[in-house]
Amino acid sequence: MLFKFQEVSDVVENRCQALGSSSTEVQKAMVKKKDNKALFILHQYVDDVHFEKIQNATTAKEARGHFGSKS
Repeated sequence: MLFKFQEVSDVVENRCQALGSSSTEVQKAMVKKKDNKALFILHQYVDDVHFEKIQNATTAKEARGHFGSKS
């Protein structure tokens, strides 16, 4: 719910299907900004034990992967 409110759920779930070569620099920058925002939110809301698991993740989807599949 929080990711949808912050408009970053698409990045966390799909990584925006990796933009193609026809994507503009502006589009790529927007995806990177959303990804960083989602990763920041994940870092804020996990406890210390889970933070240790995701602290080296470079994308939100990678960090989310440490929590298992969707329920």
